[in-house]
Amino acid sequence: MRTLIRRFWMLVLCVAVPHVMAADDAPFEFRPGQTDQFAGATCIIRVSTPAAEKPRNIAWQLTSESRTLAQGNTALKPVENLAADSTFEFQTPEVVNGVVLDVTLSCHLDGSGAEVVLPLRLRGPNPFEHVRETLEKHEIALFDPVGKTAEALRGLEVTVQSVTTLQEVDKAPLVILGEGVEWSERLAERADELARQGKLVLVLRPQEESAWPLKLSAENLSQWKCVSLAESGLVPRKLDIQFWGTDGITKAGWELKISRQKLQLVPQNGPPVWQIAEYQTVNQGLCLFVGFPLIAHWDSSPVPRELLAHVLISRLKSLTAASAAETP
Repeated sequence: MRTLIRRFWMLVLCVAVPHVMAADDAPFEFRPGQTDQFAGATCIIRVSTPAAEKPRNIAWQLTSESRTLAQGNTALKPVENLAADSTFEFQTPEVVNGVVLDVTLSCHLDGSGAEVVLPLRLRGPNPFEHVRETLEKHEIALFDPVGKTAEALRGLEVTVQSVTTLQEVDKAPLVILGEGVEWSERLAERADELARQGKLVLVLRPQEESAWPLKLSAENLSQWKCVSLAESGLVPRKLDIQFWGTDGITKAGWELKISRQKLQLVPQNGPPVWQIAEYQTVNQGLCLFVGFPLIAHWDSSPVPRELLAHVLISRLKSLTAASAAETP
């Protein structure tokens, strides 16, 4: 067992995610992970003001190229239990789903002539709209006793087949285990069987006390990997994944633990975690474990929606290509 664990750790890669920081002489800095915002919605921006005297207001201007979209002078609201942090909000203009509008937010604090700039990308609320035809060509089975994942997808008109057990998904090439599901050894065994059939099994973050038993051997060890989100190959171009935390900041992910002489994949929070775990079978089947909560942040940022839409489309295309290559 110890030899297997050492070999497993050799497969793990760690990539640092850079912080989004203001210039050293700026009167405040924007918090990381705020580049992507919903269009046509209230945008809440969080700033850190290390100055001894807390400013009360912030003057801001939202521009696209040379055109002013909105501007104002807004009161800063303190963040509870974080003396240095404050928030302010404004309304963003609407854009069509699938379109990304690059804008610039320029800000001045009370009594400061210094300007701090945050580039923003405004995204429509439904990234699934322009890929709906592709998704509807494939049957997607959803095992979601909690119901939150089904509710989120239904709100964006994503068609899924809700199932009560993983015995009902023989025809679906893609199976999703909803967020908050309680893992069990039986569930893990069935998911493994589905992957061995060539399916994509997308496993969202489970209940905190859950654990996924890993059946490692010299034969299948190389088929497992744990990586950071940044190096997973799952991130669409120009998406601010710092939304889920940067190096040194507590974030959600996976850890390997030994319990009762068994190696397990367990959800954990902290800086030294992996955000993605994958198990690739010999016939192109895949269990893909997402270590951070998507559905819990569904309405707080477009990032979870954009990422899930990209994962579904990219993996379905991979399965289709693999199936076509095997067809004589």
